[in-house]
Amino acid sequence: MLIQLLPEQISKYWDELERAFLEALPDIAERNQESMNNMLAFILAGGMQVWISVPRMEIDENTLDIRSVLATKFVEDEVSRTFSLDIYALYNYKDMSFKEWREDLEALKKFARAHYCSRIIGRSSVPGLVAISKKMGANTDYTLISFDL
Repeated sequence: MLIQLLPEQISKYWDELERAFLEALPDIAERNQESMNNMLAFILAGGMQVWISVPRMEIDENTLDIRSVLATKFVEDEVSRTFSLDIYALYNYKDMSFKEWREDLEALKKFARAHYCSRIIGRSSVPGLVAISKKMGANTDYTLISFDL
């Protein structure tokens, strides 16, 4: 089950979230403390959403069995005026079943549609994540090309 964290929860658990996001940042981001401070500020200003995935029946915040954590943000293609929900960073603590992945994706789709997005996008270098995304109907034909400067 995917749960969107509130700003006070993000602040409370930032040390743990920061460690996960530092591992999961896309190649387009620098992996340093300044980037993490910027990310936290952006999240707390409402520019990103933070989610946790837990087993469906978890309800006690103090004993959550967190499977994964992710950060999303809205992006716009200015040329076509198309909006998408970008899975900016995703970190798995534990293996998840296909059913859990499917349920979390459906929750993200509902959230994205409610905000007038036409798609969910993301990037990954993890073969298993790419494979499960493809199995759930994602187009995985594209490759992010990046040159360091």
